[in-house]
Amino acid sequence: MSRTKLDLLDLPQILTQRPMLTRDQFWRECRRRVRGLSLAGYELEALHQAGVLRPFYRLRKDVRGARALARQEGLSPLDYLLYTPSDGALRDYRDEGNLIDPDQERFGPWHSFRVDVEGIHVNKSEFLFSHYQLLGIHSLRQLLPQLRGKRLPDGSVRYRLRLDPWTLSGMRFVDETLVVLLTALEEYYLPQVLRRVRLPHVGEEARRRSRMSSIRSRCWSGWA
Repeated sequence: MSRTKLDLLDLPQILTQRPMLTRDQFWRECRRRVRGLSLAGYELEALHQAGVLRPFYRLRKDVRGARALARQEGLSPLDYLLYTPSDGALRDYRDEGNLIDPDQERFGPWHSFRVDVEGIHVNKSEFLFSHYQLLGIHSLRQLLPQLRGKRLPDGSVRYRLRLDPWTLSGMRFVDETLVVLLTALEEYYLPQVLRRVRLPHVGEEARRRSRMSSIRSRCWSGWA
């Protein structure tokens, strides 16, 4: 049986040790690890469009449902839409059809996922990255000089990355199969490596999940 990245969420303690990273968290981690490496939103979008660095997941947020729930509870829809789960809570979004594998869909401009809610620009889809995708950031640094920016009428800048096959063949990027395998095994092996265990905040997570809504990790070594 062929497994997908979405099947990772069936593992009992998945993402408890290394939660997913939002786009902002990812570029901050890049900058922290490699001096001079700046991968803000537009640069990440260009790498995604070129197929060099695709997000691990796309989390689709139910804007209409958030507005309806906010009316019922007398709250702002922003109380729901500004929350982005990054660990096992993603299982609920997957089961509702709101967690997408970017490898299985055509690229769409990131600005098309923005919506105005109460005068605030909100991402109705959030792109999530894996910590293990950071293993390939040294190669990404070589690509930055190839980015070409274009200023749009609204003052923002859009970048495009055009690379010939010869240039790409000389670069080493982290293999996605390896990223998935490391994600599957981390709950068992990572605490032994780091000598510490990260425990999720169960109470807060349970409250949020209730509002919006065995496979053992070592068996995943056969994922392909």
